[in-house]
Amino acid sequence: MFSLKGDVVLDPYLGTGTTMAAAVIAERNSIGLEIDKKFANVIVNKIKDVPQNYNGAAKKRLEKHLKFVQERQEEKGVSVFKYTNKNYKLPVMTRQETEIFFREPTKVNQKKEANTFEVEYKEFRIK
Repeated sequence: MFSLKGDVVLDPYLGTGTTMAAAVIAERNSIGLEIDKKFANVIVNKIKDVPQNYNGAAKKRLEKHLKFVQERQEEKGVSVFKYTNKNYKLPVMTRQETEIFFREPTKVNQKKEANTFEVEYKEFRIK
């Protein structure tokens, strides 16, 4: 389904917590329901380990975009891009892309409330 940064993702069949981990990476809040208690430790560990297991999605997404820009400019010409992303100074196709900004999860804190987590992020910049 579709969601925006900050939205709440509901996973009614949480299982091992993969959807919740993806929500953390994508800066979504999430609520998961799982009736099988044997998954509890697996889910907690998966969420806590997101920063260590984070696969550099922001970097990969920007690298893929740069490749797209290069190929598109070679095919159609430089003027095909009418907009520029304000944060990364990259050409983009639509006005909706001008504000895109990525952050990476750096730390997951388990709160005192049972099974509640708070995630800290850092800004992702192109080097």
